[in-house]
Amino acid sequence: MLIRTARQTDISAIAALEYATYGSDAYPAMLFAQAMLQWPELCLVATTETNTVLGYALYSPASEQGGCWLMSLLVSAESRGQGVGRALCQYARNYLQQLGYSKCLLTVAPNNNTGLKLYESLSFKRVEYIEHALGHNEHRYLMVQTL
Repeated sequence: MLIRTARQTDISAIAALEYATYGSDAYPAMLFAQAMLQWPELCLVATTETNTVLGYALYSPASEQGGCWLMSLLVSAESRGQGVGRALCQYARNYLQQLGYSKCLLTVAPNNNTGLKLYESLSFKRVEYIEHALGHNEHRYLMVQTL
């Protein structure tokens, strides 16, 4: 597995992964194109040796000095349980430090036990429970990781 910054040529694979996972609730390809234009170094992909996208992590700068957000972490259904998400997050931790970030924030659904377990194993701490964070009954934990 290779981890690198995403390229414009990865957008269709990332969007297809989103759609396969979330259907009509998926982030559209245009969001990834815009994110890569604004923050070209903050979208990472895990790929095979032949450049098949296994998963991605999309980050964005936070309004707080030194902070960034993990906006989305997604691994293909076929690649889940193989350490792809963990590898993306571990790579990102060092990479984001090199870019000058000192803290990473994220929100995660309280019923996303797999995500919570992963993030907590990577030193993310729950700092707040936010009711209706993403809309009606879309509650989230706010988590933070010191880089």
